Amino acid sequence: MDALRRPHRPFRSISGKVRGRRVLDARWAPALLDATPPRWRRQVASRLLSLDARYAGASGPAGQAGASWEGLVRELLLPSLTAGMTVLELGCGPGHAASRTVRHVAAVAAVDTSRGALACARAVSPGPRVEYLTPEEFNRAGRTVDFAYSFTLTRDLPDDLLRGALETVRRALRPGGGLLVPLGPGGPAGAGAGAGAGADRTRLTGLALAAGLVDVGITAVRLSSAGPGSASGQPLLDVLTARRHAPAGSAGSAGPAGRGPAGPSRDTPAEPTPTL
Repeated sequence: MDALRRPHRPFRSISGKVRGRRVLDARWAPALLDATPPRWRRQVASRLLSLDARYAGASGPAGQAGASWEGLVRELLLPSLTAGMTVLELGCGPGHAASRTVRHVAAVAAVDTSRGALACARAVSPGPRVEYLTPEEFNRAGRTVDFAYSFTLTRDLPDDLLRGALETVRRALRPGGGLLVPLGPGGPAGAGAGAGAGADRTRLTGLALAAGLVDVGITAVRLSSAGPGSASGQPLLDVLTARRHAPAGSAGSAGPAGRGPAGPSRDTPAEPTPTL
C-alpha cells in the first residue's frame, strides 16, 4: 500500500513516459487489474485512468461545455428516462455517466471497445444494475434497450465505423426507442464549435439517416449550470437526437420515448428538432 501511495522513482519514471497515451488499450492493463487484490483495485484503476489521456480527470468536469457528469445526466438524459427503462451507453469509458444514469432506470448496459477501460469501470464505478461489456459481448447477448446515448460516439471515428455503430444502436433499440448524442459546444449552425462545425453536423445527420434511424436532428441545448471548466455561466451544447422507427399503433410509438430529450432549456434548434 505504501508503494501505491508513494511510488518509488522507477514507477514515477514509467508514469512520466506513458502519461497521455492510450494506456488502457494495452493488453496488460485489464490483466493487471484482474491480478490486483480487490481492496487495492480501485486505487490501481484510478492510477491507470490518470495515465490515459482520454480519461485523466474524467471524474470531474465531463468536457462537454465544462458541465459535470451529474449535470449532463440530469439535464440531457433525465427528461427522456423512466424508472423501468433499460438503457445502452456506447463508449462508457470509466463508467462515470453510467453509474449516474442507472439511478434513474432499471438497468444500464455500458459498452466500450477498450477492455482496460471496462476493467477500470468495474473497479471505480461498480453497480448491481450496471453491466460493463465489449461490443461483441453485447451483440452476442442479443440485448434490446429502450434508450441509448453516448458522450464519445463521434470522436475520432471514420464514417464507416460511425455508421456501423449507429446501425448497432438501431438494431438494439426497441421500436420507438430514442438515441441522444451530445456533439460539443453549440448554437446556431454550431456557432462556437469552430470552422467546419456545420458541415460536420450535416455529415453526422446523414450517417444517422443512412443507418436507418428516423426523426434525426440537431438541437442547441442550454445547460442551466456549468462546471469549473466552462468559461460561460450557461453553456450551449449541440445534441443529436434520433429514434428507431415504430410502426403505427405499435407499443413503441408512444410512451416514454416520446418525451423531449433536453427538457425546457432548449434554444432555437440548429436543425429541425426531433422528439425523443
